Amino acid sequence: MRDYQCVGVSTEDGESVTITDCARSGTWTYDQKKNRLRHNLTGKCLTVATRTENNAFIQRAVVSKCKQAGDEDQEWVIKQYNKKGIPYNKLYVNK
Repeated sequence: MRDYQCVGVSTEDGESVTITDCARSGTWTYDQKKNRLRHNLTGKCLTVATRTENNAFIQRAVVSKCKQAGDEDQEWVIKQYNKKGIPYNKLYVNK
């Protein structure tokens, strides 16, 4: 049931970002000034990790220590942000 799935951090490695049950996912805080998403349980920021494998770039979502502003791997621009939350029925706005 997709309605009960949220973005969280793997308990196995404490780094990988996964889709999990909302009761176990934890919450995230968005800093509009720094464009950072911080996972409240780990205190780490959502990051794009890039590695090379077989001459190809592999990217995945992880959490890592929050860095200073200017690190593009941790910048997330969220245009429809509401600190109090966005009701489920308002997530997709038809224009």
